[in-house]
Amino acid sequence: MLTTTDTGDAPSQSAVAGNLAVGPGFRAGRVIGLFLLILALLHKLYQAERRLLDGQIIDVPFTRLVTIAAEGLGNRVLPFEVERRGDITLGTVPSTLADSKDQPLSTTVVIRGGCNGIEALFLMIAGILALPASWPTRLRALFRDLPLLFGLNLVRILGLLYTWPVIPTGSTSRMIRSHRA
Repeated sequence: MLTTTDTGDAPSQSAVAGNLAVGPGFRAGRVIGLFLLILALLHKLYQAERRLLDGQIIDVPFTRLVTIAAEGLGNRVLPFEVERRGDITLGTVPSTLADSKDQPLSTTVVIRGGCNGIEALFLMIAGILALPASWPTRLRALFRDLPLLFGLNLVRILGLLYTWPVIPTGSTSRMIRSHRA
């Protein structure tokens, strides 16, 4: 939204977006270019870490964190028990969930690189760092928005775990179903 002068006649040279005041030196092309540069750098570092170090520094620990958090939250909010099966797999416990014929039903969600939500975090980091704002404002935005995005990813994963056993389709409801998150 453009701010107006005291007389209310003409817009001034600054625009306000949320708490971020954009002054007359603001150039959208520069912000977009910086965003793409930061995003490309984060992506290249992530892909190199996955290829050269087998994901042992960023990918595997982050995926482990996602599965631990999803298991903890799932056991609190879902109507059945959720268990971690290693570092990248979540599943429902068959003894706590049964389909309409009391047959044990289990759902497994495998969370791998590309499905763990880290690329979404990279988008958020690049977007926040590319904006022309003070460093304290950027840091506050990172500390506020990254956990929110992490939480939304957990809701997505728990939605997958909840949907398959609760809303089974046809004859697959008696099978162990697996899906890559």
